[in-house]
Amino acid sequence: MTASAYTWWQSKHPNFVRRLFESEVAEIADNTVELRGIAREAGYRTKVAVASNDDKVDPVGACVGLRGARVKNIVRELNNEKVDIIRWSDDPAVFVVDALKPANIRTISLDKENKVVSVTVDEEELSKAIGRRGQNARLSAKLMGWDVQVSKDETQHEQFEERVTDAAHNLAEELGINDEMADKLFRAGGASIDLVAQMPAEYIAQALEIDEDQAAAILAKAVPAASETPASPSEEPASEQVTEQQDVADELPAEEAPAEEAPADEAPVEEAPVEEQAVAAEADEDTEQKAESTEA
Repeated sequence: MTASAYTWWQSKHPNFVRRLFESEVAEIADNTVELRGIAREAGYRTKVAVASNDDKVDPVGACVGLRGARVKNIVRELNNEKVDIIRWSDDPAVFVVDALKPANIRTISLDKENKVVSVTVDEEELSKAIGRRGQNARLSAKLMGWDVQVSKDETQHEQFEERVTDAAHNLAEELGINDEMADKLFRAGGASIDLVAQMPAEYIAQALEIDEDQAAAILAKAVPAASETPASPSEEPASEQVTEQQDVADELPAEEAPAEEAPADEAPVEEAPVEEQAVAAEADEDTEQKAESTEA
């Protein structure tokens, strides 16, 4: 094996990363911080789990260094390979949350007998949890020694489908149709009997894949039902509130008008004496000057 080939092989070995951390992080060299696990796909990404033997020392902070100086040196030696430093935990449920970052975990279920951890994430977080080409989930599984299964959280979708099913069933009872047709009608925009009554018969026929006579029969049931639907209690306070707001708006100008006109009426009363005093003062000065000139 040539020297260059040996150097290449050495850089790909997991212990190469261990030696880099030992040389860069003094707390690892003196066993204050311990490397609990390393999972690596050379040239792409490395995950390192660290723990502290001293409660006063933060293991992740020690490895990162001041302003990231220590980990930057390690990344440079690995030719800009991505390095994730994770705080070790003996609890798999806690550890998997840190291991799969930056994804936010929705739910976690553990099968301790088979060492399987199943996590669910929101749809927009799924790509983060799995990672590029599955690296994030795969390296997390290697680091934990568990099988990590990541799936999309279907809870919100299931709750939405339940609400749609209930609403469609109520619509079916009002229109005298089956639940399947009511579901199609609901998803076509007929969320209420009032909305169905506003639909053209041709649109209903196309949405339900029926002929126009059947659609017209459904529409004939919807229109009377919509006209008989009472106003909901939530709408009455809103109308009363609007009426009150209009009444208040009508009353405000009448009350505020005198307050705005008052300064205009008072202004001449205050200014008149000042002007008269000024004229009187000028007249007195002229009289005094004339008297002095006469005496002279």
